[in-house]
Amino acid sequence: MRKDFGYKTFITVFLTVCVSQIGFAQTAPDVVFVNGKVLTVDEAFSDTQAVAVSGNKIAAVGSTDEISELADVDTQVVDLEGRIIAFGEPFSTSGFLMPKAALASAGLRLVNYEDPAASIPGDRVGYVFSNDAENTMFWVLKQKVVAGAVNADYFEALAGDRISELRILLTTEAVPRNVVCARRDLDPKVVQAIEDLLLEMHLNDEGRASLEKFEETTRFDRFPGGSDQDLAHILTLLPHVQEDLGQ
Repeated sequence: MRKDFGYKTFITVFLTVCVSQIGFAQTAPDVVFVNGKVLTVDEAFSDTQAVAVSGNKIAAVGSTDEISELADVDTQVVDLEGRIIAFGEPFSTSGFLMPKAALASAGLRLVNYEDPAASIPGDRVGYVFSNDAENTMFWVLKQKVVAGAVNADYFEALAGDRISELRILLTTEAVPRNVVCARRDLDPKVVQAIEDLLLEMHLNDEGRASLEKFEETTRFDRFPGGSDQDLAHILTLLPHVQEDLGQ
């Protein structure tokens, strides 16, 4: 089961790779990352240099020259090598784990640095922790970093009247923030009773009041496609942040 559509419970995560307009091309619906190292899961586990992203999907991989040829005047070409970006807190799903995994899965080599003014070699993307979404936005607007990851819920409010100075390069998929699990050996009747109770809490005043106290949740819901299907995307991203999770 998951909590559905409650504030802070079902999070759409912006990888705001929200960057200052200075030094970048015009906004476009597709993004091309060049000068990276992309590991392809073929028989040889070969690697290449660049990746084209359409929406949230990888459209093509190849050499920098090959992928650059796919770009047109409406394509955002992103070369982050030798630059430094800001994430929020090291334990944040929206401010670090999801955006880092998304960038790493696109083939970028991300390395942690302590100093946002550090000199970054051209074969990697450096990142620092701002420890706060407001700090991330401030650093981007002040051009202390070239990009930053910010939760979709806060993006417009944090950007304020300077939102025209920013552009969103990539948006990660929405993921459930909290999941209710049951022991495998728990009596099925008990599991069903718990499910029934949680799924009906939003139908009465007492239940809604209790939900509100739990991170302003509006309701509980089952995974629409089943847990295996709806969590599959997260599982594909886990290898990119296993060390960050202590695994």
